[in-house]
Amino acid sequence: MLEKRKVQDVHEARNTQQDIIDTATVLMMHSGYNAFSYADIAEQIGIRKASIHYHFPGKSDLARSVVERYRTDARVGVEMVIDTTPSPLEQLERYVSFYDQEFQGKPRMCLCALLAAEMLTLPEDVRAEVQLFYQEQESLLARILQAGRAAGELHFAEPPELAAQLLLAALEGAMLAARAYTSIDRLRMLNRSIVQRYRAA
Repeated sequence: MLEKRKVQDVHEARNTQQDIIDTATVLMMHSGYNAFSYADIAEQIGIRKASIHYHFPGKSDLARSVVERYRTDARVGVEMVIDTTPSPLEQLERYVSFYDQEFQGKPRMCLCALLAAEMLTLPEDVRAEVQLFYQEQESLLARILQAGRAAGELHFAEPPELAAQLLLAALEGAMLAARAYTSIDRLRMLNRSIVQRYRAA
């Protein structure tokens, strides 16, 4: 009976931890790192601030966990696209569609793009996670672009690594411009144009 109770307590603790991360993710995607507090999370979930400190002693601990999960989910999602989509052009189109989906109905920015704007004020461990997100995404995009060039489906003048950096910057810039108008249609139009620039004639 005691062992069963321990298992239940662990399960409830994990659920609470995930609820905290989920809520912090929404708040950070809306307002960034510096504008949210444990009081905001406690109010939304209906728990005491002390409960949040139990799972995440400091704000940077929570933010690092949020970005780490976001980064991992993004990497796994792109890897799945690469593994399940034979055509590099279609891989690129599916990659770009992630930005449409993120923005749909919110409109929300890429979490790491928002945090990059606060980079100078972020704790070091959070900055490291944001930088790792960009490194991983640029590496995956370079794989797609290089495969697309080899297959004759994609065209670009730069080395794949530089082309990937330019492409990622263009996608996140398009998101920012679309957010100014709160327009998913604007984002889709911009993203289609971005893909078209890489499509081989």
